[in-house]
Amino acid sequence: DFSLPIVAGPGWREGDRLALRDLRGNPVLLEFWASWCVPCVRSLPRVVAQVAQARDRGLLLVGVNCESGRPEQVRSALREMGAAMPSVQDPESRAQVAYGIEGLPTSVLIGADGRVRAVQRGAVEPDTLSAWLDNLPVLGDLDDPGHDR
Repeated sequence: DFSLPIVAGPGWREGDRLALRDLRGNPVLLEFWASWCVPCVRSLPRVVAQVAQARDRGLLLVGVNCESGRPEQVRSALREMGAAMPSVQDPESRAQVAYGIEGLPTSVLIGADGRVRAVQRGAVEPDTLSAWLDNLPVLGDLDDPGHDR
């Protein structure tokens, strides 16, 4: 779990924080990134678009910015990339240490139960992300008591 300031994204307001535990019940894709990371800048817009196509799966996408710059820099970088996603900032590297992040970008898929399901160091390839998304339950399936999650 972590609780970090939200610095960008749809509905963002100054002072908002995101606690990962509050997202339990939905699968979450954490995208660890930085604006100076060329592979991050190349892959984030594609990841955002691909996840948007899987909204029926309830997947929440959260960027974890790994730089200590001002929040305005994070917002500007996301705008330039055309990557409209909520992004928290981790300037003290707490989330990075907790998840063992050794390089950027890194994608971490967390199941609705809060368990880490997959980790991809380096830019997640479209086929890999598609496979992850295909293995997530559709939201309506979660209401089925026979559905194993």
